[in-house]
Amino acid sequence: MINVCFYDGTQLTRGGAELIQLPVAEGSYLWLDLEQEADKSELRIFDQFGCHPLTVQDARRPRHPPKTEHFSDQSFVLLRELTANDGLEF
Repeated sequence: MINVCFYDGTQLTRGGAELIQLPVAEGSYLWLDLEQEADKSELRIFDQFGCHPLTVQDARRPRHPPKTEHFSDQSFVLLRELTANDGLEF
């Protein structure tokens, strides 16, 4: 599933993959939330936005601690939900 938020500097629009095709001008922001997306579709999105290969590798791992990476024209935020199978003990 792809959830997209697009902010053009004045208005926030929420939707799906169709918003990825909008031009992202200076002062605009695009937030992509990929969850259980098909491999081919996910890789196509990573390619479209020129994501660094190591970032793609981290994003595709089933388990990874939270992280943020900032590049010149994009930021990468990786968050995974905690599940009962994560082996955390309290």
